[in-house]
Amino acid sequence: MRGRRKKLSREAPTKIRLLALRRALQIAESVHEILENKREVLLAQLNLLIDSANEARRDLERYLLKAYESLAVAVLRIGEQKVEEIAITTPALIEVEPLKKLIMGLVTVTLKEKEGLALPTVRYGVEGTTVALDESIKALRDSINYILKLSELETTIYRLVDELKNTQRLINALEYIIIPRYRKELEFIESVLEELAREEFARQKIYKRRRERGD
Repeated sequence: MRGRRKKLSREAPTKIRLLALRRALQIAESVHEILENKREVLLAQLNLLIDSANEARRDLERYLLKAYESLAVAVLRIGEQKVEEIAITTPALIEVEPLKKLIMGLVTVTLKEKEGLALPTVRYGVEGTTVALDESIKALRDSINYILKLSELETTIYRLVDELKNTQRLINALEYIIIPRYRKELEFIESVLEELAREEFARQKIYKRRRERGD
């Protein structure tokens, strides 16, 4: 028993230690329940974000497909050289700014177009162009919003996945290491205290009998 006592705990198996362990076990079980609830909320939020990301990706693909189909028509109508000349006069960049966003206590980043800045304007004359090229440019412009949205969603998804992994690690530590250790030590201390109580009861009985006999 002494060897077992040393293995389970370096502290003496006292009633104070027993009460402290019961309190620690209660806290650990409460934290475990809170973390399980958090995991469920994270999973639900993650599923919603994944659905939103898939929808944004489909919208982006639709606009890009429209853009390239219209571009192909424009090339057929006015020629590849004319399309390239127009493309050269078109600004290739837009300005965005990163903004911090809080989701379930996690800091994530969203990209927004800078206020007061319009999307690049295509500089070309009406002559020598085609409606198909206008449609292609409009579809590409519309796709930018979905690119920014998809970027935000995917960044948030990665953050939530990391948080979910960390939460699961804590749950596993509590469920398979900490809580079983507390319960095992509680069981050990309770058995020791019960044994000591029986020994004390036996001593008291012997003492009482001796007093009755006048020893």
